[in-house]
Amino acid sequence: MATKDKTAQGGETDEQRKERVAKHKSDCVDILCEMTRETDKGIKRICDTVQKDNPDFPKGSTIQDWIEADEALSGQYARAKDFQIERLAEQILEISDDDSLDMAFKEDGTPFVNTEHIQRSKLRVDSRKWILSKLKPKKYGDKVTMAGDADNPLVVSHKHEMTEAELIAIAAGSSH
Repeated sequence: MATKDKTAQGGETDEQRKERVAKHKSDCVDILCEMTRETDKGIKRICDTVQKDNPDFPKGSTIQDWIEADEALSGQYARAKDFQIERLAEQILEISDDDSLDMAFKEDGTPFVNTEHIQRSKLRVDSRKWILSKLKPKKYGDKVTMAGDADNPLVVSHKHEMTEAELIAIAAGSSH
C-alpha cells in the first residue's frame, strides 16, 4: 500500500515538502521586498537582477502569482511598495535641491549653464511625480475641488424652464 509518508524511503513527507515550498516562497518574497524598499525597480527588474547571481531565483511573473494568491505575502509586498513610494517622494526633493552639475565649464574654463542636466533633472522629477500620482492618487494626485465660498457660492440653476404645454408637446413628438 502506498503511503504519503515517504521518509522511510529517504524522501520527504508531503507536509515537509509543503513547508519547504512555503519557506522558499517566503524567502524569495523577502528578497523582493527588501530590494523594493531600497530601489526604484519593479518586480521584473528586481528578479532579473537577482537571477544574475542566482539563476534559480523565480521569474517576476511567478512571484507576482504567489503575491496575488497569498494574503500575507500580498500585505508584505504592499508595505514594501509604500516604502518605495515614500523613497520616490524623497528623491524629488533630493533631485530638485542638487544643483551641483547645473554649471559646467568649457575646455577653456569658461562657465556655462548645463541646460541638458537641468532638463534631465526636471524629467526625473516629473517622472517621479507622475508615478506617485498614479500609485497613491489620494496622497500625491492632483486634487480637483469644485466649491464656492461665502462671497461666491455655487448656485445650481436651470437655463430654460419649460411650461407644461412644452413638455406635453415634446412627449407627443412635436416641437410646438
